[in-house]
Amino acid sequence: MPFEPTHHPIDPRSIGHGRSSDVFAEGTERVIKLFVPGSDPAAIDNEFLATRHAWNYGLPVVEPIGILEREGRTGILFERAGGDTLLETHYRRPVSLVLALRRLAHLHRLIHVRPGGSLPSQHEILREEIGRSRISEAARRAALSKLDRLPRGRVLCHGDLHGENVLSTADGLRIIDWQKASSGHAAGDVARTELMIRFGDLKPPHAGRSGRSDRMRAWVAYWYVLSYVQEIRMHIGASDVRAWRLPIAAARLAGDPSGNEDAVRAEVERLAALS
Repeated sequence: MPFEPTHHPIDPRSIGHGRSSDVFAEGTERVIKLFVPGSDPAAIDNEFLATRHAWNYGLPVVEPIGILEREGRTGILFERAGGDTLLETHYRRPVSLVLALRRLAHLHRLIHVRPGGSLPSQHEILREEIGRSRISEAARRAALSKLDRLPRGRVLCHGDLHGENVLSTADGLRIIDWQKASSGHAAGDVARTELMIRFGDLKPPHAGRSGRSDRMRAWVAYWYVLSYVQEIRMHIGASDVRAWRLPIAAARLAGDPSGNEDAVRAEVERLAALS
């Protein structure tokens, strides 16, 4: 969940907040990400371990320092990296946004040349999420059947890479929010990013009416996938990414409801009918 600038005057250390956590300054060189009460401890552990895994492999992430308890809440202590998100930096300039997507695709490729190690299995995560997804039983069966036919990979997958989970800092880009990271197949991870672009909260600048906005989203998603497959010189093609669309979209509907839920569900049902 992306962090938004907070307007809470109660705690001057507050930097930002999202649905699942709040971020506070911890001195001048560190921040603490405090999760809301009731958060899944396994997900918190996975974010810390995945970020540490990425850090150890030299990826551009904010260094995770430790897990701690503060005021009855569990948190992760990170190094502090100032800057806006990649989306905030480029959102108002369409040409700049297109170029930023190429940078994001390059980062994605850097992630995928690292091993997933002992992180959770992408296939098993998707299977569990599809099992509780808010879709029809016919679509569920189709999504699970499709997942069974897809390859199992062992590369590092972020699980939620998009323009709001990358910080543009004075020292370069930094990838954040590794809570959904897994060991899996790169094409599935790219399909997740494609889904976020097509159905996320981003409204492309100058998009105008809803139909035009949808077409622009589709074009931006196409550009992203094209940028990624060009990065890897045909080892993964656009058709490999498309093959993951149904299980990835179905799994998305196991998460917190959002404003785009009906559109994603319609896409799931459409893909299921074609499978």
